[in-house]
Amino acid sequence: MYEIYQISAERLQGYFPDAFSSLTHCCEYLVGFWLYRHAYKMNAYDDGLKYSLSAGNWLIAFTCLRNMFEEIAHYNFYLSRIERNVKKIDQLEKNETKRVRQGKRPSDKWIKDYISCDLEIIRNIEKALQGSDFDWASWIKQNLQGLHDEGLASQAFKQSESRKTHVNDCISHMEKGHNKPFSAYYDILSEMVHPNFGSNTLVIKTREKFNQTFGRVWMAGAIQEQEAACWFFEVASEPMAETLAVSTRNLSVAKNLYSAFQRRAEASSSALGHGLVKPNADRQKLN
Repeated sequence: MYEIYQISAERLQGYFPDAFSSLTHCCEYLVGFWLYRHAYKMNAYDDGLKYSLSAGNWLIAFTCLRNMFEEIAHYNFYLSRIERNVKKIDQLEKNETKRVRQGKRPSDKWIKDYISCDLEIIRNIEKALQGSDFDWASWIKQNLQGLHDEGLASQAFKQSESRKTHVNDCISHMEKGHNKPFSAYYDILSEMVHPNFGSNTLVIKTREKFNQTFGRVWMAGAIQEQEAACWFFEVASEPMAETLAVSTRNLSVAKNLYSAFQRRAEASSSALGHGLVKPNADRQKLN
């Protein structure tokens, strides 16, 4: 997959025939890169989950599940924004296709609105990919200075100005969109990861109660007994079943959007007067 390091009119001028083609290729690249990055992260979490389940390491298993939950909620949050802008593009093309096919130039307002939609897609994905509150520039500079390479350390690292998106905003959005108690699901997953009562139960192998005052407890980091597995699935099954259902819909929608943007990019090399490729072909509705 190719990369575009700086998306600006000055940088892209000369590589594409016009602004429409330039922005279309940028959207295609970002939608695709964002989709594959998300898929590879989910695959990595899934690998970790499979390992932890086979080993009976329930602490790692819940850590993987909570990370998957956050990744799904974050992706769903921005995918819904991309979907909204694509719908605007659909409507713009529907309103203007007849005039374009007649060889008439779209109005200045139509061009401005169309370009604004593409720019909004680019801004949203940039924030989704690069948003952060961590001072990466200072961290990188400090570590490069430790290598005693003045030339390397002096090279500027330009960090995105986009702030991170708080996971609670993503969860609230997913809860409203799908009418499921995702905030409550996140609370129980967090309880099983943080150093609270919940996570402490995951290293207790079994107990033997002598009376109301005394007993005996066995602990282990990896527990493959049936009782421990039942406790894990009792807590995790409902939250992850509902969350993974959202993830499946997200991936299906994103895959269709990426295919549509690929078709737009292929068609964008031709003159605008040859017609516009609609980006909603085969696209599924994001619920």
